[in-house]
Amino acid sequence: MDKKTLERGYKMRSKVLGTDYAARSLKSRSFSAPLHELVIQYGWGDVWTGRHLDLKTRSLLMIVMLTALNRPEQLYVHLAGALNNGATKGEILEALQHVAVVCGAPAALDAGRVADKFFKKLEK
Repeated sequence: MDKKTLERGYKMRSKVLGTDYAARSLKSRSFSAPLHELVIQYGWGDVWTGRHLDLKTRSLLMIVMLTALNRPEQLYVHLAGALNNGATKGEILEALQHVAVVCGAPAALDAGRVADKFFKKLEK
């Protein structure tokens, strides 16, 4: 395990998803801790810290991919990340419209329901 990349991953994950979420999610893991470290090191420490895409674009890509893969819990988390990275509600909606055309309306509509819950909670 590359400790530098892992540390860079922890920092990026906290920056995108918020320090509270990042800390809370690690505390609840024991058995799967090595899996989380793997994802943090390679996903967050290598991929998310790349040079050619800005964080907003990366977040919108995550929303599209998580929608296509039907991963509502991770989608909910990454909606907050997208806002943290400067994406607007309009940009998120257009990303979901692309999913509807390419991946199908059911995937996009399910994601829309997740986004509705997320934005309603955010407004409170």
